[in-house]
Amino acid sequence: MEELEDLLVRYRPKFLYTNPTFQNPTGRTLAIVARRELLDLAARYRLPIVEDDPYSELGWQRPPPPALFDLDDHHLVIRIGTFSKTLAGGLRLGWLAASDSIVDQLALIKQRTDVCRARC
Repeated sequence: MEELEDLLVRYRPKFLYTNPTFQNPTGRTLAIVARRELLDLAARYRLPIVEDDPYSELGWQRPPPPALFDLDDHHLVIRIGTFSKTLAGGLRLGWLAASDSIVDQLALIKQRTDVCRARC
């Protein structure tokens, strides 16, 4: 986490992307202690986290730790997932969970980028 904090100070990223549960290709899972440290760091720097979570439903030995989204008290985590890993491989359908303010902003961006959204 110290190295990550140094990078945050040096480069001031707009967000942090992570795949903390059954990371592909390593299969590693971020421990709950590290998840809490990451959330504390994000809160300190007001850094949004995009939590890509396509694999958490695939665990079979023991359940994974809670998602970053579930542990987030500062409403900085945007959790994204897909049904293509658990429901149907050919089904390219995903979902997003975030605070209301973030969802509203993303909906506005989506409306601006959709082709033929109103009068086709």
